[in-house]
Formats: sequence, structure tokens, C-alpha cells
Amino acid sequence: MSTRRAAVLVVPAVVTAGLLVLGAGAAAAADQDAIPRDSGLTTGEYLLWLVGLPLLVVAVIVVVVSALTSLSGRRRPTQGVSWWAAPLWINGPDDPARAVAEAAPRPGGGGARARW
Repeated sequence: MSTRRAAVLVVPAVVTAGLLVLGAGAAAAADQDAIPRDSGLTTGEYLLWLVGLPLLVVAVIVVVVSALTSLSGRRRPTQGVSWWAAPLWINGPDDPARAVAEAAPRPGGGGARARW
């Protein structure tokens, strides 16, 4: 796994966990009755439910998507490698080579700025 891919996976998880911990701490500090004392859950158990469970769900999703991507068998374009597929003209003329050879530029129209 590349460093960039690892960062893309780890950084959002760490930020989300940090925000959840800060949010839970702020809510508890603002309202002491927000967490009932007789609930039977310790702080560690609360953190497990609020941080561990979402991280587990994200990890399962990442594993499933990675497995499906690797099993698809499609080649992915690689930087520095030219495109390997033949050009395809969708909904073009019957004879593309002749159409390109007979094409003439239109004065004052077309182009990237769409001045028709």
C-alpha cells in the first residue's frame, strides 16, 4: 500500500475519531446529566461504541471495496503509460478514415470556444 493511499484511509478516520472524542467530552462537560451514572457503561465502553464501531464499519467497507476492485480484473491506467485501447468514434460516420480525410476547417466557427 502506498503512503498516499494509507494517508487517504487513515487521516479521515483519525479526524473523525478525534471529533467524536471532543464532542463526547464537550457534551459531558456541558451537561453532567447527559450520561446517566447508573448506565453501567464506562468511559472506555462509550469510546468503543462512539469511535470503535464507526471505525470498524469504515474498515469493513474499505476491505470490501478493495477486494471487489482487485477481483474485477480490469487494468487501471498507470501514470506514464500510454493508453492501450484502440480509439473508438461513438456514433460517427461509417468510414471514419474517409470522413477525417475529407474534413475541412470551418472559418470562424467551432473549436474549443464553441463559436458556431
